Amino acid sequence: MHKVHERAKVVQSTVNGLGRGASPRSTTTSEWDISGKCQASVYCELKGRTRPPSMAVWQDTARRASDVQFLELETRCRKCEPCLRARSAYWRKRAEAELHHTAGRTWFLTLTLAPQAHFESVLRASLRLAASGQDFDALSPAQQFAERHREVSREITRYLKRIRKESASPMRFLLVAEAHKTGLPHYHALIHEVDPDRPVRSRILRQQWTLGFSHCKLVAQCDETKSASYVAKYLAKSAAARVRASQGYGQNAVPDALRHRSGKTSPDEVPSSSPEEASFDFLKENQKLLFLKEKQIRNTQRRDDPPDPTPDDATNHKATMNSGLPEQ
Repeated sequence: MHKVHERAKVVQSTVNGLGRGASPRSTTTSEWDISGKCQASVYCELKGRTRPPSMAVWQDTARRASDVQFLELETRCRKCEPCLRARSAYWRKRAEAELHHTAGRTWFLTLTLAPQAHFESVLRASLRLAASGQDFDALSPAQQFAERHREVSREITRYLKRIRKESASPMRFLLVAEAHKTGLPHYHALIHEVDPDRPVRSRILRQQWTLGFSHCKLVAQCDETKSASYVAKYLAKSAAARVRASQGYGQNAVPDALRHRSGKTSPDEVPSSSPEEASFDFLKENQKLLFLKEKQIRNTQRRDDPPDPTPDDATNHKATMNSGLPEQ
């Protein structure tokens, strides 16, 4: 796999990896094995190019060797058993961190779909794929599950919005989509109340789910670890399982719980799980920082560029030019 990125991003990723197992082969090439215990690692080459300041869209064209930075990665396949276990452990840690630092209560939620809702999701997916020349029935079971979940996911988004509106309460969530033995999706979720003075009622959780059966119960403080493990374990069962969560779920709450970002292991972590968890967040962890750096560079270049001429400046310039011309 070959991907072209901004040179600054590849350089930053390389610098972050030097203390976590990456090794430079030359001034322009480094290699990093982040596959952990994966049984079928995937090779990926990141190529960093320098973008010309005046070009909004740049191409992968060779100019100078110094403009290119390579990072060769051995990444996880995310399908074998060790990868699935690592993904489960990764989200279990984040759920435990969120549960431990949430200010309000936490609900454990199970959502299933009625037969009619399953049929409608298949019908919408079939029509969407048919428009692009694909056949839903020709897909593999894992691909069919992904297409079903894509359709149901839109209703889940509306469901979460209705909960926030009806309860007038902010909340955070972790949701895992699991395939039943029949291939039909059902969902397990943790709903965290942010404000104890504005609780989310079980009546609202049940009434706002209109696609089938719903069951909810409060998570006791003594069962927080058990609930986090219960939701995360479905991620280890199949590569088809999907996960959705609030932005920064379990990360901003307890940075020490995710010390794999700096290559260190917290006391509560199993040492063997640290490099496995790191592989999942490798390219995402610096995305915000790099975006802010690029924005700062663009703003600096914009300030250095001469301003566009105003209508008055253009008129004065024309009058100055005409003043030197002989009368006709």
